[in-house]
Amino acid sequence: MKNTPNRAFPTIVTPSKQLNAVILLRKMIRKGLIIFDFETTGLHAKTDRIVKVEAIKIKTGHITDTFRTYVNNKIPIPEELETLTGITNDDVKGAPNISEALKLLSIFTSEKGYVLSSYNSSFEKEFLSVWDFNQEIEISAIIDLLAIAKTILKGKVRRYSLMSLRKYYGLSPDIPCPRLTAEIILAMANEKKR
Repeated sequence: MKNTPNRAFPTIVTPSKQLNAVILLRKMIRKGLIIFDFETTGLHAKTDRIVKVEAIKIKTGHITDTFRTYVNNKIPIPEELETLTGITNDDVKGAPNISEALKLLSIFTSEKGYVLSSYNSSFEKEFLSVWDFNQEIEISAIIDLLAIAKTILKGKVRRYSLMSLRKYYGLSPDIPCPRLTAEIILAMANEKKR
């Protein structure tokens, strides 16, 4: 018998699934949504390090609070990362270590009623599985906003990167993550292109 490769079939997202995703997103934004993001030295959780942790709280459709800390890994910031992100050795000097930084994030995200999320959460989940020694953040509770975006915007955009969605919604190129993610999510929940 000949081996045939698995074929990927396009996922069909019906208007009712899109509407349900919008309703779910609106409900999360109304009750409380926390979006968090990591800046890292690279893409591989086992060998790279988290150097910055940021989070934003949204409630009743508005950004209500923010959190940011650099992380001191006791290693120099690579020059490429400094050029790409602007994070310097001076920024991380005196910053908490990874365990302390994730504890601070856990405190920020512990308010009742909020849903914890990130955009393309598999990235943050992978880093948490390696670096969250004290299991401060419950990985299974993190909602992936990319999956919601793929449902709501199916057929409206070709790419789902934050930069593509920033352009789609007409947002400023100067908005940093996770604020950019928050602005995109709010625009998506309002079902309007800016």
